[in-house]
Amino acid sequence: MIGSLFTAISGLGVQKDTMTVIGDNIANVTTTAFKGSTVQFANLLNETGGSGFNPGAGVALAGITEQLAQGSLEPTGNPTDLAISGQGFFQVREGGPTGIELYYTRAGNFVFDGNGYLVNPGDQIVQGYDITGGFPASPPAAAPVNIQVDVTAAATHRDYAMENDGIITGINKASGAKENLWQVSLYNFPNLLGLTKKGGNIYAQSNDSGAPLSATGGVSGVSGLGKVIAQNLEMSNVDIASEFSKMIVTQKAFQANAKVITTSDEILTSLIGMKR
Repeated sequence: MIGSLFTAISGLGVQKDTMTVIGDNIANVTTTAFKGSTVQFANLLNETGGSGFNPGAGVALAGITEQLAQGSLEPTGNPTDLAISGQGFFQVREGGPTGIELYYTRAGNFVFDGNGYLVNPGDQIVQGYDITGGFPASPPAAAPVNIQVDVTAAATHRDYAMENDGIITGINKASGAKENLWQVSLYNFPNLLGLTKKGGNIYAQSNDSGAPLSATGGVSGVSGLGKVIAQNLEMSNVDIASEFSKMIVTQKAFQANAKVITTSDEILTSLIGMKR
């Protein structure tokens, strides 16, 4: 009976953790480019006795896996929003123009700041290629740099906007012609599940993810990278109906484990009473 108590307690613990993951998924159902997670379990074993029978010792949390399926794309009408349809991540720089930390994100809700840098809501600067002299090769010859447009009164261009494939254009003040200025960079990794999840919809490279497939990145629709779609955002890939179903199953599993504890307690109480 003592063993059944501890077995059921282990069940309560993993169901509590499962509910936490489900709650996080539901809380982020409207978060841009959020990827939901699922929980894996593993059974625990006691040391096998002389009879060879092993009743088990309960269950443990084996891991939490992020589901990287594509989220749906939603038109926003915002001229600086971008979404990736397919593989790849935008690269952003942490710590201002001279920061050394580079991160990766699928959330393309970008804006131009007061200095003309293209930034995400965390003020991390989006990386890309200067294409005033032509589009980059594949893979690009040099790593991307901070995307920045001239917002001063003396600027050559005005009315900066995003186009498909992550191309940033501006209207030449002198000629009135639309000109290509920048193109956002994309990166992919050997093992996407190995990326380290950070707050603010960003990921960091890790030993498990491996180095980017191209050290200098790439661009929309080239070398297996997805297409960048302007004025759209990728939505969360969480299926709220599925999460509610998981919640019901988890709740019932928690109740069942709690019932095992109360039943074991009643049996123990009866056994102790038999001695009197």
